[in-house]
Amino acid sequence: MVRRIVDVTWKSPRLEGTDGLIQQQTEQLVLTYLMAGSMDEQASFAARSVLVHQLGLLKAYITVKQKTADPASAGNLALALERMKAPEKARPTQHAQAPPGAPIGCDF
Repeated sequence: MVRRIVDVTWKSPRLEGTDGLIQQQTEQLVLTYLMAGSMDEQASFAARSVLVHQLGLLKAYITVKQKTADPASAGNLALALERMKAPEKARPTQHAQAPPGAPIGCDF
């Protein structure tokens, strides 16, 4: 599953304009969650090992892509490689917990 997520984000064809910016933002978010998961002491060793392995593969992929990247992608790739140097700093978004009960307007 992790490989598939990387394939449909980082390894998908480059988009342009606003779509390209959204694509880059999504890639950085995926990277955040991969790094955070790889450092999560609550996760099993098996789960962490998969994430560490995929991060290594992603780093190698980005390193190769960086050599031929267009200017719009080069910064995103450089940022990813820089962030990979300190995976312990990756902090996924903390979502507020929904209050108990059905959503307003739901008739149950």
